[in-house]
Amino acid sequence: MWSGKEKLLSLEMKTTASLKKGDSVLLLLILMKCIGRTKSLLRCRKRQKFILCKNHIWQPALFIVALASFIDSFTGKHLWSDYIKPYLPFIHTADAYVMEPFDTTKGSYNVLLLPFQPLQKCQYKKTDIENTIITRLRDLNEKDTLNLQVKYDTLDCIHSYAEANSLGKKLKADLVIWGDLYDHCSNDTNEACLKFVNISTGKKGESQIEKMASLSEVKEGKLQKDIDYIIYWVQGSKAFANENYTRALILFKHSEVAHKDNEELLFALGVCNHELKIYAEAKKYYEKILNLNANFSEVHNNYAILLKTYIKDFEGAKKHYEIALKLDPNNAIAHYNYALFLENNFKDFEGAKNHYEIALDLDSNRTEAHFNYAILLKFNFDDFAEAKKHFEKTLDLNPNDAGAHYGYAFLLEENFNDYPGAKFHYEKALEIKPDSLKDYALAQVNYAYLLDVRYNKHEEAIKHYKKGLEIDPNAAKAQLDYTVSLKNDGKPAGEILKHYKIAIQLDPTLRTLQRDKDFGLKPNFSKI
Repeated sequence: MWSGKEKLLSLEMKTTASLKKGDSVLLLLILMKCIGRTKSLLRCRKRQKFILCKNHIWQPALFIVALASFIDSFTGKHLWSDYIKPYLPFIHTADAYVMEPFDTTKGSYNVLLLPFQPLQKCQYKKTDIENTIITRLRDLNEKDTLNLQVKYDTLDCIHSYAEANSLGKKLKADLVIWGDLYDHCSNDTNEACLKFVNISTGKKGESQIEKMASLSEVKEGKLQKDIDYIIYWVQGSKAFANENYTRALILFKHSEVAHKDNEELLFALGVCNHELKIYAEAKKYYEKILNLNANFSEVHNNYAILLKTYIKDFEGAKKHYEIALKLDPNNAIAHYNYALFLENNFKDFEGAKNHYEIALDLDSNRTEAHFNYAILLKFNFDDFAEAKKHFEKTLDLNPNDAGAHYGYAFLLEENFNDYPGAKFHYEKALEIKPDSLKDYALAQVNYAYLLDVRYNKHEEAIKHYKKGLEIDPNAAKAQLDYTVSLKNDGKPAGEILKHYKIAIQLDPTLRTLQRDKDFGLKPNFSKI
């Protein structure tokens, strides 16, 4: 996905003319002359067609140009943008389509750039800032194969994030960049700031206001770190959303030097490292954020997970889970994580039950909470009816959850004697195939047991036992059940004895005198 095709930056620029004040003075004189040329009107034989008269067509045209220049130079307003276009919405609508939308078939990341200007005047006046951004985008594109496509639109006026978002969607952009220049950012006319909208996520933001002695400073690097941050941040966020954490980490790292104390960036770096199992780096980022902001609840939650899985510091993990929940008691994910932690690491089943229930009260559509709560209720509270409800809710929310099909099948078989229902859900689990090989092996051998014992389908059961034991040959109980199935199907005594020996070698407690007799093993009373 990220190995782009050509390192191509497609830059499309549409500009309008701009006149200097000296030119405007000259045109003002022409304007005055045009107004005073009544003699031409008197001489023209086609007075009623004076405006269209081929001998005098230059006069009204020159009049309009001179008037526009005069307004631009002495008021800072633009004749079209400020006086005509706002009152002709139908023309504004048509004008929005002057620029062609991005070609989305190229698989590029599309950046729409708009002019930096006093937006309340909404006039086009090209500055060094646009040139700097365009140059910087080209450099980034060639350096890191970002596959950018850029359009520079000077024909549309943007006053708000909503307008930027609307125009960006219309032109099929992924990112819209524009900015305020001079008095819009502050009263100091030597300041500017970048603004952006990430169309795909709706995320908006702006840079810090950059003070400049003159616009020439832009060429020397002012705003460069903000341009880099925006591009790398939105590209990294896109990769992150697609769970491409390796790519996201590379992109986020580009912004770290210039934004070393940005909590959002540091958090993204921490999560990427965490997902990639680079635990030492993740720990470093989480601890740095907590030094900057001890009230960042999501960091406490993630840090707790890290302490539990990487460092095995269960008491430390418990402390940070509790801080996370104190800071954000309505965080369903944090309650769910804490419930799992209490259940698996402290055997605090009552505490786990409480936090599962809070998590589901806050978010009743959290499938993993329903699933794990169902398992807790079955194995630790013998509340089979309630467990059944939560398995069913899990499958309502996600019919393709193989683990839920397997767990529900086991419950139906063992606690409700619903063998047809169990058979159906075992088969669904095996058809979908659980993500965990261990769960897949368990589904195979439990389905095999159901076929062998409840349906007397010994040969079919043997096939499923074999598949499960190929994955996990050290499952002692499965080896014993496989031995029973071999005997039920009338397999040779040597094969039956072989698997019985494997089973009791893995777990000596499985050996009994009756089994020795059934499977043809000579009793050894000293070991029974």
